[in-house]
Amino acid sequence: MVSYGQKIIPTNNFEVSGQVTNRDAGRSVLWYFDDRNKFQADTINLDNGKFYFKGTVNGACEGKLWTNVNNINFDDVSVHRFLIEPCNILIKGTDSNLRITGHIAEQEKQN
Repeated sequence: MVSYGQKIIPTNNFEVSGQVTNRDAGRSVLWYFDDRNKFQADTINLDNGKFYFKGTVNGACEGKLWTNVNNINFDDVSVHRFLIEPCNILIKGTDSNLRITGHIAEQEKQN
């Protein structure tokens, strides 16, 4: 509920969480440009295939998620390009078939 006289402070925060069902262990990397337009490469260890990233962005920007960090080929099935925007993004599936939900920009891009 918003009452008059209060300012709504926009947030630039995003969260990306999910699970790669065919990978229990290993690492995952997320590349993106943050709200200061600085390149970020966040690396996490998978826990039963699950991962979680958080950060800040200015509007929508491209993100790249590597579900297999041993891969060096940008065209490999373990590299997933998607739009990051300030919201909660859910990613689930296998290395070669991830479903990305939770935000409008990516849905518009897919259509």
